Amino acid sequence: MAYDFDYFVIGAGSGGVRSARIAASLGAKVGIAEATHFGGTCVNVGCIPKKIFSYAADYGTDMMEAGNYGWTSSPKFNWKTLKQNKDNEIARLSNIYREILNINKVSVYEGYAVFKDEHTIQIGNKEITAERILIAVGGKPQKPDVKGAEFAKTSDDMFALDELPKNIIILGAGYIALEFAHILHGIGCDITIVHRGDFLLKGFDIDLQDHLLEEMKKQGIKFVMNKQVAEITENSVICDDGEIISADLVMAATGRVPMTSGLELDKAGVEIDDRGHIITSTEHVTSKDHIYAVGDVTNSPQLTPVAIAQGHALADTLFNAKVRYTNFDLIPTAVFSKPEIGTVGLTEQQAVKKGIAHIVYKSTFRPLRHTITGLQSKVLIKLVVCANTDKVLGIHMAGSGAGELIQMAGIALNAGVTKANFDSTMPVHPTTAEEFIFLHAGATPHPPETLAKRG
Repeated sequence: MAYDFDYFVIGAGSGGVRSARIAASLGAKVGIAEATHFGGTCVNVGCIPKKIFSYAADYGTDMMEAGNYGWTSSPKFNWKTLKQNKDNEIARLSNIYREILNINKVSVYEGYAVFKDEHTIQIGNKEITAERILIAVGGKPQKPDVKGAEFAKTSDDMFALDELPKNIIILGAGYIALEFAHILHGIGCDITIVHRGDFLLKGFDIDLQDHLLEEMKKQGIKFVMNKQVAEITENSVICDDGEIISADLVMAATGRVPMTSGLELDKAGVEIDDRGHIITSTEHVTSKDHIYAVGDVTNSPQLTPVAIAQGHALADTLFNAKVRYTNFDLIPTAVFSKPEIGTVGLTEQQAVKKGIAHIVYKSTFRPLRHTITGLQSKVLIKLVVCANTDKVLGIHMAGSGAGELIQMAGIALNAGVTKANFDSTMPVHPTTAEEFIFLHAGATPHPPETLAKRG
């Protein structure tokens, strides 16, 4: 059978565009469909606008802290200026994604793609056939299943607010909730985080969880823990114990779901799990061997670099006779909270769960900067080291620049760095990072029963 395309991609986000570009550069006839904005979540309502807003928050706190360094100013924040400049940059980046596709002669279709059968896709009134199909439609924010959920804003909505409220409740305590808490607090909002659990950042190292909670409280961010929300109103949340917490706006940062519901995957025979994620093999193959999926629409780590790596590896495998797999073992991760978090490798909890004999090295200290600002903000650094081999299993940091530093830490971990390598490296002075060299005494590990309760 003759097909319209060798390869057709549904979704022009980070993973989809990379896979389409590489496939086209390798000689495949490629098409792509996008229903909303080119660049996907990361460019439009994720990584990029979030980081821009995070810079805005950091500028605000930096100016407030500069007095003891001899600077005097009375800064005023203008939400409309930030929003307009963010929109301009997002439009520029989104257009670059379009240009990448055009330069590589990828046929672009604007509209919502649905399956008609396992080789046929419909976009509006047009039907397209393809020998191979990639699904890379990403995910979207999920609101809690409670009465009045329609009153809550999501992270997508927050980027488009016309006016900035003064008092904001954030539901959830994952990285999106905590990044927005930093952003909104840093530009002048009063923030209350309402969370059903008793710790932050499920899946992160226990010391990062505890340290971030303590530091955010110092900044004046309020936490209401172990509370189930029963109802959301236009300006409050009502907890299941009857407590009412009021605000000008309620933001829900309670997870994300894959955008599979409208694709009519059943017509193509593509299977999904109970949360809607497309089930794939390590080669990104779905239940149909010519249909593939990458990125947030699958159950892989929901990070832009992961989707890009998957999309690139898949195109190489299919069109370059170069079988490649995506390695999820060591993924450096940053959370742009305040303090910033960088983490790679095993957490202390994971080391215990895996039964690995290990030594914990950690230090909490006040950085040089704050000896002048007068703030009591502290940095946390931590290593999890195999007791038998001296190999470093995990590197964790909470402090300024952690996101930048953890990229290099990830390279070191991927190369098999040992604690002896850390000890024998010459430190850069005076820096925060040099403290990793000075971690000589093993710290007291957390009790196994405590670690077992943490995600």
